[in-house]
Amino acid sequence: MGCLIAIGLQLLSSKNARRAFTLIELLVVIAIIAVLAGLLLPALAKAQSKARAASCMSGLHQLGLAIQMYADDHGGYFPETTHGTSATNRSWIFTLRPYVGNVDAIRACPSDPLRKARLTNQAASYIPNEYVMVDLINPFGGVTESFRRMDTLRNPTDTITLFEVATDKEPSLSSDHTHSRNWVQGGWDAVLADIQPDRHGNGPASPRHDGGRANQLMACGHVSSVSATLLKARVDRGENIARPPD
Repeated sequence: MGCLIAIGLQLLSSKNARRAFTLIELLVVIAIIAVLAGLLLPALAKAQSKARAASCMSGLHQLGLAIQMYADDHGGYFPETTHGTSATNRSWIFTLRPYVGNVDAIRACPSDPLRKARLTNQAASYIPNEYVMVDLINPFGGVTESFRRMDTLRNPTDTITLFEVATDKEPSLSSDHTHSRNWVQGGWDAVLADIQPDRHGNGPASPRHDGGRANQLMACGHVSSVSATLLKARVDRGENIARPPD
């Protein structure tokens, strides 16, 4: 790149001496500018992608603080979702509004291609883990499994609270929880129906993909950046990545 700049400076000096460019000199300068642009634009795009990913992590961290404050005010329980009800005012993103200065500024990830639609439809770019926000109910209405008490989780540092929602997920307030109890049976396709494991990276999440990542909020409030490839490997081994550790 230094050689290209030197050539450009030499041409500019020649121009000052003769007070005009020749056609060939103009073409050379244009070619140098094109080469420099080709070298700089990918680096700029990568920097912008990293900035969006960092902004996403910041938003998730703020949501994590809001969830912890909500739990403190509600007996240790996580917020609810619209699962099993049409009452949208029970959705987690709605009930967190009193705990976040401007929830609309952080509920949509800058890298989410449906960001504007989710903002318009009161939805979010993040989707709660079914395990921590939805109890398992038997046919008689009894609770058979619950992880909704934050203060009773055995390993909050390894319990995922929020994922990045799948791009194909409908941008609506009712699409506010995963179906992660079914992920083991459905495999990787079931995971992809709920979450986007490679929002911050290139190309689709696949066995061959290397580089795509997504952010996850843990119950302890920490935000992790997780590789889609490693996530898929765990799912393929039969792990349910969403289930809180016993």
